[in-house]
Amino acid sequence: MIARPLLLLMAGLPGAGKSTLAAALGRALNLPVLDKDTIKAGLLEFGASEALAGPASYALLLDLAQDLIVHQGRSVILDSPALYAPVIDRAKAIAAAGDAEFCVLLCLAPGAVRAERVAARERLRSQLASVDPTEGDGSARFGHLPRHTIPVWTDGAAAAMVTAALDALSVAAG
Repeated sequence: MIARPLLLLMAGLPGAGKSTLAAALGRALNLPVLDKDTIKAGLLEFGASEALAGPASYALLLDLAQDLIVHQGRSVILDSPALYAPVIDRAKAIAAAGDAEFCVLLCLAPGAVRAERVAARERLRSQLASVDPTEGDGSARFGHLPRHTIPVWTDGAAAAMVTAALDALSVAAG
């Protein structure tokens, strides 16, 4: 049991399994999952431009997290690519303001697996229709993540990745 609230930030490229793992962890830990893509899709549906919807979806995601962590003392899972350092910085600040544990799970999968997943999924308006499989797992794009980031390979069985993530979280929180 986590004594302090937890702000768990998912990270990874499209098709890396962030949403699947976030949903499974949300069920296992009884935590709400806030999804940046859902927020962005809603903004796009209401006519926001891509240029507005992208930054606004991150701002809204983090505002909601701040309300849950700081004002309500609740834990939350943020489902976001976490590709931008300012997102990480604000998430850390929210966790600090709410005396919460801050943990980042970096979801990794080979480029071919990511491409297959993206091509096969039911796509929100905010999500890419395809990815470049030659980019590989994309780990090189995440040098801005905290050094205590937990990498989770998501190309195996779903149950195994959930167990690995839960084990890593219990070690990080303990």
